Formats: sequence, structure tokens, C-alpha cells
Amino acid sequence: MPQGLTGHSGHTFWPTSSSPPIQLEQEKRPLPQRNTSQNGHTFWPITRGTAGDDGGKKEISFQTWNLKNDKYTPYFEALIKAYEKDHPDVTVKWLDAPSDGYEDKLSSQAAAGELPDIVDGGNSILYGLAKAGALLDVSKQAPDAEKDYYEGAWKSVTMQGNGVEKGAYGLPW
Repeated sequence: MPQGLTGHSGHTFWPTSSSPPIQLEQEKRPLPQRNTSQNGHTFWPITRGTAGDDGGKKEISFQTWNLKNDKYTPYFEALIKAYEKDHPDVTVKWLDAPSDGYEDKLSSQAAAGELPDIVDGGNSILYGLAKAGALLDVSKQAPDAEKDYYEGAWKSVTMQGNGVEKGAYGLPW
């Protein structure tokens, strides 16, 4: 089973199947029972990751949606620093995109084969990527992950219909 990067609220960010395994434990608190996260974002894994391997040194890229700001920058920088300290063979590259045109950016990245290893977004933005087969079905890759989340949170990342096989195509945070 792939390993995840566990954040301050016990949330997990999952790499692609080609990314190196990641694990970071911090203070764990239960995820609130609601269908979306506090900020309305979900981290979604990508099936065709670009995790590089430069002679033993690997890079994991993840892209957030307008989160490089006073509230989230210290949080993500601390996660990255701690992870890189525990995994000296891995570099985490944090990309952040403005909210204007974010869906178009993801579509362009997917069409060019340049999606980051992990992306941030909600169902409405990423449904098309799931339909195109660009997202990893976490419920197949990590079937035990569901038990780590409240039912409503897990349902928020589960998609089905209109060409999408039922599955959890990301993990709430």
C-alpha cells in the first residue's frame, strides 16, 4: 500500500503511483465531519506523475490552488522541511496557481502530460481529469484509507457516473 504524507489535522496527501513513498506524522486530530474541507479544497493524486529521479535524488511536485499566503505558507513549508529532513533523497517542489483560470491550467497541464504529482482542487474542477483517467483511484490503491476519514469527508472525494468508475479520486484535507 502506498504511504501518505500526514498533515497537521491527520489528513493525508497521496503521491502518484510513480512517486517515492512519503510518510510524515504530526499531531493528529480528527477531520471534521463535513463533505468539504474548511477551505473547500481537496488534494487529489495524479496517475501520471512527474516525480523525477536524478541519480537517486527524487522530486515530488504538488500544486495548490491559491494557498501561498500568510495562513498556509508556514504550514506547507514546515511539512516540506520535515519531510525532506526525514527523506534526504527527496525534494518536494511546491507549486501554487492563482484561482483565476485554475481549471484551464489543470486541463492544459493534463493535455501536455505535465500534471504535478499531487494537485489541489474540488470535485467540480477535477471531475474531468478523473473521467480522462488522469487521477489515481485511492480506493483501489489504498483500500484501507477510507477508515481514516469520516463518512462525509470520504464521500466528498468519491466520484461516479458520466464515464467515471466509482472510486475515491483523492483524499480530503
